[in-house]
Amino acid sequence: MSKSKSIFVTVIMTVMMAAIIVGLYSIQHKVFLVFAGLLGLYGIVCLAVNFCRWLEQEAPLMPAHADKNVQGEPVGGLEFVPAPEYYGTYEQIKREMEGETV
Repeated sequence: MSKSKSIFVTVIMTVMMAAIIVGLYSIQHKVFLVFAGLLGLYGIVCLAVNFCRWLEQEAPLMPAHADKNVQGEPVGGLEFVPAPEYYGTYEQIKREMEGETV
């Protein structure tokens, strides 16, 4: 189905659902509350399921088991290799941090 047709059908279904909800509210308040509660519960379940699926699709930045050796070469076939200036000695880092105030 093309995008324009799917948008059109979605708009029609949304307008029909809104008409059902308004009609229930004007005819029977108790039935409206039950129906609106069920729709709300369904929406929360759909939200939770879709959010969980979305989180599963996200690729992690670096694997949890990614350890690097001192030269910066990847361990276990990882692609990330830091530049030589990435590594510093304790004394270099200490000198840089002495001038900064937190």
